[in-house]
Amino acid sequence: MTKQILESMAKGLDSMRSVLKGYNLIEVFTPILHNRFDFPEKSHFQLKENEIFTENLFLRICMELRLRQLLKFSTSNGVYEIGACFRKELEPGRICEFHMLELFEIKPNYEELFEQIIDLCQTVNNVNYGSSLNIDIIPVSDLVSDMEIDSFRRASKNDQDFITQFETCLNTKLENINKNKRAYIVCDYPVETMSVARRKKDNSGLIERFELFIDGIEIGHGFTDSIDADDVESRMKKLGWRDDALLVQLRNNELPESGGFGIGIERLIQISLGITSIKDMVVSQIL
Repeated sequence: MTKQILESMAKGLDSMRSVLKGYNLIEVFTPILHNRFDFPEKSHFQLKENEIFTENLFLRICMELRLRQLLKFSTSNGVYEIGACFRKELEPGRICEFHMLELFEIKPNYEELFEQIIDLCQTVNNVNYGSSLNIDIIPVSDLVSDMEIDSFRRASKNDQDFITQFETCLNTKLENINKNKRAYIVCDYPVETMSVARRKKDNSGLIERFELFIDGIEIGHGFTDSIDADDVESRMKKLGWRDDALLVQLRNNELPESGGFGIGIERLIQISLGITSIKDMVVSQIL
């Protein structure tokens, strides 16, 4: 199985890079060690030396802001990175190192991002699994009613409390969807669920955010970025966190309008090979 995984990973990455080249994106590398944290803060590993934090260095959980920063230097449509990320999990012994493809494009169309993430996943699935994916688009409002969302808002002390109630309800609804659909994208989330995503033009209570699920597993997550510093700062405050580096760059007009998505590489290859446990995909388990 190890040989099959390594060969499938290589074929999958080759096929993804071919697709991304067709989008006129360039591959870049950004730092794995950060001196600032992303949301949620509790998901970060912080490096220690003799039990004393050194320079507040964190292992990254995503590549988002650094990729957005590089957009202003790019002569292409955008940039992408394939690399390792790290996330602290509450479950003891949980494998926390994983690999992501993240891409960000200048002034993307929201629906075009759907098409691109589907294209990439279809390509990898065809290479390794020999079959195509029929992926449906499902707005959140088709799963969680406006009445339910309003009730969560009334019952919530803050946005984090709202997210907990909303996600509990959504996950229950997704369990029913998983019985009938192999792959689907859920889109147009409530504005409380993410502070940096752009509000929808026709409904300011929703944001241009989506998640891709295959076989009941979240494979990818994407959104278009808000460049409204005041709105982003206000929404961050409601979530109980603050990203000064991002806010400074937004206020200085240093970040172009952009959007993108991330795909969990091990998750996608796992699905394309029909492997049931993500732990079987982690090379460090056998080294």
